[in-house]
Amino acid sequence: MQKYGSWLIYGLCKAGRMSCVWELVEETKDRGQHANIFPYNSLLDCLCKKNNVNRAIALFKKTKDHGIWPNVYSYTTVIGCAKVED
Repeated sequence: MQKYGSWLIYGLCKAGRMSCVWELVEETKDRGQHANIFPYNSLLDCLCKKNNVNRAIALFKKTKDHGIWPNVYSYTTVIGCAKVED
């Protein structure tokens, strides 16, 4: 999922196919493939743009639990998302 995952997630999100995105994430985990932060950044961005703030924040926390550390883009996305929630 690392090489093309973020683009695939971005495209599916943009098309409104969130159920496919979650299936892809689960499938890659089931296969033992570990993602880096980039596919998750695409998903965080999509969740925020669709006003799924609580889900975005939960995913942000979950990535750290899986040993995937957020980068500047991750933090910026979640902070911007939380501001919209206010």
